[in-house]
Amino acid sequence: MPTGPLFKLRTVRCRSWRCVEHQATIATKNLVAGNLRDHDILEGLLEDSKPAIPDDAKHLHWLAATPFRYFRAYESRFGPKGRRGVWYGAAKEDVALREFTYHRQQFFAAYDGDKPHTLTVSLIQANLASNKALDLSGAAFNRRRKRIEDPEHYGECHRIAEKALAQGVELIVYNSARTPPSSSNRTCHAVIHPAGFGSPSIRNSAARTVSITLSDGVVRASFDATRRFIEFTANSLNWQENRED
Repeated sequence: MPTGPLFKLRTVRCRSWRCVEHQATIATKNLVAGNLRDHDILEGLLEDSKPAIPDDAKHLHWLAATPFRYFRAYESRFGPKGRRGVWYGAAKEDVALREFTYHRQQFFAAYDGDKPHTLTVSLIQANLASNKALDLSGAAFNRRRKRIEDPEHYGECHRIAEKALAQGVELIVYNSARTPPSSSNRTCHAVIHPAGFGSPSIRNSAARTVSITLSDGVVRASFDATRRFIEFTANSLNWQENRED
């Protein structure tokens, strides 16, 4: 049972973008010399080696269910190390791309090998639907805003998530720490329980293939099916560190 005052919850019905590894690429094909039967056997072995999808997530599309089948090796904003995973998304495509790019940069910074100049990724869109949503972006949390949106330390968010889960919260709405406040919409979503998804959980028709390139400190995300692109500076991903207080 939750301790202390309960959070005030709201109903949320929305769509949320998430950036993931490119879904049109099957990495294991190169390991079986084009033999489809061997490829299917290899894919089956890999799937069997993974943790089972938990019962409360079996109704979800696999791209929605995946975080819930693993316990985190590293902490995330609302997911302490060693706890079940969290599905993260954003209201806008550019915010989802910012979140992905920031964390990929952090990964590359700790990796000594060659880094690709261009990454091909997929933007997927989920349907979210919950009557038990906690909104941290409102004025009620202004006094805790700096700790909630801390770019590096997630302790406050972990405390909130633990209390929220005990209260039965399924979905947390919050502001992106990788998107400057000048943005018209930096809303993000953390699905902390599988019941936070609508139906269908993933909108297959909305998927987009995007090429992300970093050059001269500018991140350019180009949508492969059109001539549309999104640009932002790499420094803007760390706007808290670069601002003058």
